[in-house]
Amino acid sequence: MSNHSPKNPSSDSEYLKRLNFDPALRHGVFNFFVTRPRVVLLLIAAISIWGLWSFLQLPRESNPEIKIPIGIVITSFPGASPSDVEELVTKKIETKISGLSGIKKITSNSANSLSSVTVEYEASEPIDDAIRNLRDAVSEVKSELPDDAKDPSVKEVSFDDQPILTIALSGPLDGLALRSLADTASDELKKIPGVREVNISGGDEREFSVAYDPAKLSALGMSPDEANRIIALSNRAIPAGTFDGDRFSYSLRTDARFFTADTLGNIPVRFSASGGAVLLKDIATVEERAIKRTVLSRLSINGSAPANAVTLDIVKRTGGSIIETVDTANRTMDRLSANFPGGVKWTTTVDFAKEIRKNFDELTRDFFLTVGLVVGTLILIVGLKEALIAGLTIPLVFFITFGTMLVFGISLNFLSLFSLLLSMGLLVDDAIVVVSATKQYLRTGKFTPEEAVLLVLRDFKVVLTTTTLTTMWAFLPLLLATGLIGQFIKSIPVTVSVTLTASFLIALMINHPLAAALERVRLTRNWLFLAIASLLGLGISGVFLGSLWGFALTAVSLVLAVRFIFWYLFQEGRQALAKNSALVDAEWENEQLIKARLKEAGNREDRTIKDQFIHGIIHFDRIIPPYERLLRSILESTRKKWVVLLGTFAIFIGAVMLPVLGIVPVEFFPASDEDLVFINIEAPIGLKLSETDTIVHSVEQKLLAYPEIENFSTVVGNAGASQDGTGNTGGNASHLAGIVVKLSDKHDRNRTSSVIADSLRSDLSDIRDADIRVASQQGGPPSGAAFEAHVSGDDLRTVDKIVHDLKGILASIPGTTNIMSSLKNAPADYTFTLSHDRLAYYGLDATTVGNTLRMAISGIEVTTVLRDNKEISVNARFSEHALPSLDDIRNIEFRNSAGNLIRLGDLATVELKPSVDSITRIDQKRTALLSAGVTTGTIPATVLSAFQQKVRSDYHLPDGYSITYGGENEQNQESVASILRALVIAVALIVATLIIQFNSVKQAAIVLTTLPLAMIGVFVGMAIFRISLSFPGLIGILALFGIVVKNAIILIDKMNLNWASGLSHAEAIIDAGKSRIEAIFITSFATILGLIPITLSDAMWRALGTAIIFGLAVSSFFTLLIIPVLSSMVMRKKSATNLSF
Repeated sequence: MSNHSPKNPSSDSEYLKRLNFDPALRHGVFNFFVTRPRVVLLLIAAISIWGLWSFLQLPRESNPEIKIPIGIVITSFPGASPSDVEELVTKKIETKISGLSGIKKITSNSANSLSSVTVEYEASEPIDDAIRNLRDAVSEVKSELPDDAKDPSVKEVSFDDQPILTIALSGPLDGLALRSLADTASDELKKIPGVREVNISGGDEREFSVAYDPAKLSALGMSPDEANRIIALSNRAIPAGTFDGDRFSYSLRTDARFFTADTLGNIPVRFSASGGAVLLKDIATVEERAIKRTVLSRLSINGSAPANAVTLDIVKRTGGSIIETVDTANRTMDRLSANFPGGVKWTTTVDFAKEIRKNFDELTRDFFLTVGLVVGTLILIVGLKEALIAGLTIPLVFFITFGTMLVFGISLNFLSLFSLLLSMGLLVDDAIVVVSATKQYLRTGKFTPEEAVLLVLRDFKVVLTTTTLTTMWAFLPLLLATGLIGQFIKSIPVTVSVTLTASFLIALMINHPLAAALERVRLTRNWLFLAIASLLGLGISGVFLGSLWGFALTAVSLVLAVRFIFWYLFQEGRQALAKNSALVDAEWENEQLIKARLKEAGNREDRTIKDQFIHGIIHFDRIIPPYERLLRSILESTRKKWVVLLGTFAIFIGAVMLPVLGIVPVEFFPASDEDLVFINIEAPIGLKLSETDTIVHSVEQKLLAYPEIENFSTVVGNAGASQDGTGNTGGNASHLAGIVVKLSDKHDRNRTSSVIADSLRSDLSDIRDADIRVASQQGGPPSGAAFEAHVSGDDLRTVDKIVHDLKGILASIPGTTNIMSSLKNAPADYTFTLSHDRLAYYGLDATTVGNTLRMAISGIEVTTVLRDNKEISVNARFSEHALPSLDDIRNIEFRNSAGNLIRLGDLATVELKPSVDSITRIDQKRTALLSAGVTTGTIPATVLSAFQQKVRSDYHLPDGYSITYGGENEQNQESVASILRALVIAVALIVATLIIQFNSVKQAAIVLTTLPLAMIGVFVGMAIFRISLSFPGLIGILALFGIVVKNAIILIDKMNLNWASGLSHAEAIIDAGKSRIEAIFITSFATILGLIPITLSDAMWRALGTAIIFGLAVSSFFTLLIIPVLSSMVMRKKSATNLSF
């Protein structure tokens, strides 16, 4: 569709010569909009207001909300070993819940004193109903659990549990003072509407400690249980009712509570025969002190030595705004810090709001770059007026999409914004086609703008509907993607489908009427004032964006508005506008005037720069003749046709071999450059906290040498955070530690986070006293370990041996790192095996003995004291110096029902038994997990394949034991399989749509040849730029299928029109190529330009952009050759009277 009088006439000329306006079109639905431009303007205003309001209301998040189909059952069984927990708690819970519907997998972990059962449901299972049924089943099993076991709790796993802001307090204060400041800050932060909870780690908490002297208890003839009961009964405040006085009623109560250690120590526990009181402080050391630390927390900022710190993890409420909540929290901390003691400072180690703002700023930049590229290209090719009409589609479609997202509860996150940018190049396609066609119809001088628009709508509504549907069919099947990946990418098909539907409707109801209205427009006073008002509105919109690009938009808009006002008031503006107004009135009264003006404008040569700017600078008149000669030369020779087809097929085979040969590597999600690196440290199980801390100090010293590290937060005595979500499963965690390293902004450092992680891994490898895992934060949804093998069997020792053997095989595979086994031997347990006969003989029971022993060794909470709105525990235990040896533990005494004191040694025998840290079960089978990460550039699937090959050839698995695989590979296989299913469904929907439109299986098949043509560009582009074929790349290929068929559809549709017009078989095909080369080029180029900024700015989605850009470019080129060649060879010759094919 050339912008000028064609030097190479096509069938369009013959068609337009015979074309006459059908008056019946004035009664169609589209005529309502075409003849009422004010209604169109009102519609534009309504869409804009709705869209802007929705944009401001949409919650902003870093990633889309993901509903995880997982529930966890946690049961505490104090003092029980892992094997006892497994037998008495875990197995009973597993048996009870295994019959529930929709369960995909049950994974349990039995550790010291703790049972954890994780239930993973099928993605299709309603999670709310599933959790409700899980709670009902667990409540039924409570009666079957041991009396000492706590009631099981059921919790739904949610990504909202992840802290959106982590604040660290540090300074020259002791642990109690820092903790007090953190408690005060926590109380204030909890008042923020968007905050659900605040979790505090580090510092010291207060307790009232009662440390009994067992010798004094024996001398007094008192058991510790008796003393504890006296303490608990003394700490009571009991209401007694009301007393009626002469005029008033008074409340009565008794109060024996204590609030200080002195008062607690002065409680009488026994009276002597002489009446003298024996006080609690006479048999125990009573003091208020800091609870013995089980977790250490430190913070290093800008290379400073790590200092003691207290961290506050802020978790938002579901549906709350991350940015608003974090901003309020920061303001709260600024206010509180004004009253902090000197030297105390606070900093953030995790800030999701900062990440969201950074992502939004980058996407906003990409948005304006994309709009500028697309609109600028349209100005160069189709001219200013047409470019503005087509460009208007972009904000209007975005406004409709924002409104739809608000209605359906879709947040404004990175992925939904990415989807908008992905669709930006697509949504102007319809507008380009109709605007170009309208201009061509007007060039004849036969029609008014309104008549030309109605004719274009009649001629193009079917092909526009078809091309929109085929593109949507490529995206919608993505809704079938399963698991976390499916939920993660769900906003892509939803958002793109909404934008395509909106662009189609806008092309019909707004672009067409505007095209008609603008052809009549001359610059009058009303239009000038409207332009000034629009510029001012655009400037205000830029302010709301709140970014540098938004302020730039505001500045440009205001400058243009001021320039127009100056021209009108102080230059020739008034006279020019009055003249234009008179011409407009004359053209409305005499239709021949407007027809003649439009014909002259469309056929004259553009000699001045202004004319070229208005009507387009780049024309296709010079491209069409050589293309016609090439196409005619090929179609006239059978040999050349086969050369083209076979040559293209050979190129296709060569391209497909690129990933097969490894030239195009394959991975699931590409490594992205994020701001966090996780270090997890695991020392030998049972190692004291102080010894573990010594190892951690050596790790911290190495971190201080990295200039890229902005700060790092250390936790000793807990596994801490990690990329793969692994952590302590319960029990003693004194041997564990975690460090979260926050890097400087990626623009301020020369190395990516994955490279820094590799360097850290190498530097820390010389620390032999602990297993140290280093992992960089990755893009995409969370996943398991890169490699994960499950070894199942009944005997733990055999399972342990198998895992040990397989660990060596896995370590021999290049690229593996952080190799871990879930089955770890713990220090041997001293087991006091109680004799049932002796218990019965002495009048004691196992519960009394076990609880007393636990109190003596670990301590128990007797009661609590409420002081200053804070609960302080009263903990009782034996003095630290009272049990220096195993013999002293044997001499612990218990009072029986007869009042006699019985030694533990008289009730039990002591054995030293081997122990494990925890016992894992998958689907009710004992299982050990062998997991590993991979280094940068290593593909997990390659590691899995090499491991399976080595196991098959080099290892014999004992009977009754099996190996299954999970983790990232399992999730990847499920996700890839769902994408492949989506590909099949997409192709089926596209084929059905093509057959319905063309009523021809042959033509549908010809259109589908564009799909393998597109794959040539995909693989070649990835090979040239060394980009891996990843999961985002598969999404790009799926989207590409819907995009590339559009070009073939408009090409074959034109062939059918030519055959219907009576052109010969060959001429109809050649003419279709000549007529549609401009439309194919413009729409493809606009789509490619729309994807370039986002492709260059984000590594995670580079494969997606590369697939579409190169696939569309190559496919568009080959489409203009292969489709005509196949049509000439496959289709029968047509005539105006033979239209059935």
